[in-house]
Amino acid sequence: MIGNVPNVEAGQEFSTRRQAHEAGVHRPLQAGICGTKKSGAESIVVSGGYKDDEDYGDVIVYTGHGGQDGAGNQVSDQILDDSGNAALVTRPCPADHVTF
Repeated sequence: MIGNVPNVEAGQEFSTRRQAHEAGVHRPLQAGICGTKKSGAESIVVSGGYKDDEDYGDVIVYTGHGGQDGAGNQVSDQILDDSGNAALVTRPCPADHVTF
């Protein structure tokens, strides 16, 4: 779903991915990017899994999906063959500020 989600306010925070999933704002329980190259990105979750992700409230620096080693260090560039990363390029989330 792209657009307003019933019973969810803009800026509403969720403590867990399960809560976001149950509210209908982020369908995947594990993946941080919801969407595909064809449909675009519906939502992203910034959960602290990537050291380079930053959440400034009105701006999110989002690393994307993949390219990490076992210790959580970014060791390779993101690739657009990954469906989640491709979704961000196809239809960026509403903030329209997507940088790889």
